[in-house]
Amino acid sequence: MKYTTSMLSKMLNVSTNTIRRFAEKGHLNPIIDEKNQYRYFTDSDVQKITYLSKYRKIGFSHDEISQMMGADITQIQESYQNMMRHLDDEIAQLQSLRHMVKDDINMMHTVQLLGDRFVEMDSVQVDYIVYKKDEQIYQDKNIQQITNQFLYDYPEIEYVYIFRKEDILNRNLKCEEAITIRSKLVGQKNIKMDYRYVEKYPKQKSILKIQKMPIAYTMADEKIKETLCCQLFDEYLEYMKQHHYCLDGDAIGVKISLSKENGKEMQYIVLGMPVKAE
Repeated sequence: MKYTTSMLSKMLNVSTNTIRRFAEKGHLNPIIDEKNQYRYFTDSDVQKITYLSKYRKIGFSHDEISQMMGADITQIQESYQNMMRHLDDEIAQLQSLRHMVKDDINMMHTVQLLGDRFVEMDSVQVDYIVYKKDEQIYQDKNIQQITNQFLYDYPEIEYVYIFRKEDILNRNLKCEEAITIRSKLVGQKNIKMDYRYVEKYPKQKSILKIQKMPIAYTMADEKIKETLCCQLFDEYLEYMKQHHYCLDGDAIGVKISLSKENGKEMQYIVLGMPVKAE
């Protein structure tokens, strides 16, 4: 029996465009009526389309399908095994991204719960690469390469601010910007990396607080900068004094989310400062 494109589309619930594309790619060989230039398909094409639709649904490319159409069962099994490995990688990637989204949701929920209260807890050990310092993004190719590794090899990254200890104590409102990965994930991935440019932020007792600050805070006027120094430095140091702690290293601020409030672009960060007993 002969079938038109429209008939096949209705029979197999496949769009006419998909059938035409299968034909254009050489997966189907319709008969062309010389009188009206209509395409007609055979029962063999009906069978082929069921397989082609399945292959596309699985995720095989047209080039891969072309190879499979001329392959034996052993070669097709190998193609399926390759696809299985690819899907496993995608699943792992999606799971990591889901963890990151879940962490962000939890942090945003924490923002609402904590308000302006301090919390004492251990920081998470992370590896980080600084990509911006003194308001300039690094142009060094080695640093850019490692930054790209962080971005593409590790789904669960965080963008952070690093406030150095000496700047905190001197009320110097400057910071470095970095990308972090939890150190345990680095070990799990076993990805080779040039660690000359990677620093470690250790697990250590810290005091944390949610901070809301302008996006372009370094461009703010002196009044806002003074307010930020009180908010980011003085309040922490006062808390340490009251609880008999002293600053024990650099502070790290994890970027949580952007927000627009009263017409102004703001950002929320979790700022943690490491402490030890005096």
